[in-house]
Amino acid sequence: MPVIDRTAEAKSEAIEHLLASRHFAKAPLLSAFLRYVWDRSNAPGPNRVTEQEIGFRVFHRRPGYDPGEDNIVRNYARQLRKRLEEYYLHEGKQDRLRIDVPRGGYVPVFIEQEPETLPPPVLEMGVSAAVFAEPSPAAPSAASPARRHHRLSISLGAGFAMAIQLCLGIWLFLPHAPLFDSGARSFNRFWRQIFATDKSTFIVPADTGFVMVQEMSGRTYSLAEFESWPGIEQYDHVYSSYLKAQKYTSVLDLKVVSQVERLPQVANSRLSIRSAREMKIEDLSDGNAILLGSIYSNPWIEAFQGKLNFHFVYSPSESRSWIANLHPLAGEQPNYGSSWSSYSHNTYAVLAFVPNLAKNGHVLLIQGLDGAGTEAAANMALSKEGFRPILEKARRADGSFRSFEVLIEATSLDSHATSPHVLSLRLMEN
Repeated sequence: MPVIDRTAEAKSEAIEHLLASRHFAKAPLLSAFLRYVWDRSNAPGPNRVTEQEIGFRVFHRRPGYDPGEDNIVRNYARQLRKRLEEYYLHEGKQDRLRIDVPRGGYVPVFIEQEPETLPPPVLEMGVSAAVFAEPSPAAPSAASPARRHHRLSISLGAGFAMAIQLCLGIWLFLPHAPLFDSGARSFNRFWRQIFATDKSTFIVPADTGFVMVQEMSGRTYSLAEFESWPGIEQYDHVYSSYLKAQKYTSVLDLKVVSQVERLPQVANSRLSIRSAREMKIEDLSDGNAILLGSIYSNPWIEAFQGKLNFHFVYSPSESRSWIANLHPLAGEQPNYGSSWSSYSHNTYAVLAFVPNLAKNGHVLLIQGLDGAGTEAAANMALSKEGFRPILEKARRADGSFRSFEVLIEATSLDSHATSPHVLSLRLMEN
């Protein structure tokens, strides 16, 4: 398609519309890259944008650095072109202007594209297509409006009657589900055990400040070190010391907390939302708890790690993480890891139900390798249909539940979980 000469205003609107999309809203570096090369190319004077200039202005490399030794700009340029391609395959199908950054340079160009034609509406079963068709201007109907309305009513009525008869026939020949849903009963009973009226239940979101401290220091911290932070003088970086004193969590975790709070089983319970910094080891001995995140973002999970087969392993210095399968069964892998270099990738999570430290209560661990993984595990735990197969296998004859841990695989699409499914279920004796 030809590159067209649009006004700067139209191009700016196209850039802002794209940067506000789901594909770019959660990609700050790609957004900064695109915005800079657009602003730079739109400025008066020569519009040539160099790799070294982008590295210095966008990625904060030192002035005069050698792009031959540090190819960060080229790597992000490849990601930007791929992200643009994915955007116009999905959200940007209807955009009039397509933005591209051709290989061999960094100046964005604007290409006119025809918005994708929407498919025709699907007609309801038993209703004639003529009912929904617009009258042809070239061949106007000779019937009066009243008669056309009468025929339309008859057609709709006949179609509606046919649909009812078809549904009734299908209902008569299909096996009927029992009036009392055993899956719903298991779901309700499980959550009533978590939100018992005689115990406090703590919901503990992930601590994003804890994650950032580990990323900055290039190492992981144990639960004992995490607990000692308030009581010792900090000699590390000022920003790191500040993070150790603050309470941060993610919007995703707040969303999960909000969903849990709306469960009917929460009524009349002693529910308390605690930050990881406020928790005490006694809380995990005397009460029930829901811990969100993983051992990298919620160090209290370490207290239950010894009971689990699936261990989350993080290496900040290598920017790697994976789930270690300590005792693989037939067909299972020893490790499950994610790749975050693409817009769409597989992610993994673990949903575990274990006794509290005093063995007189319950702890639910909702863990993910990333935010999408945690979302996948939470969605499964909060879905009657998704949780049903797990609870049916873990339920004892007396209605209580054995401890279990479930390995879950999902697709992360723009940091949102889709298509979660169970890879492995392990049942344990309490």
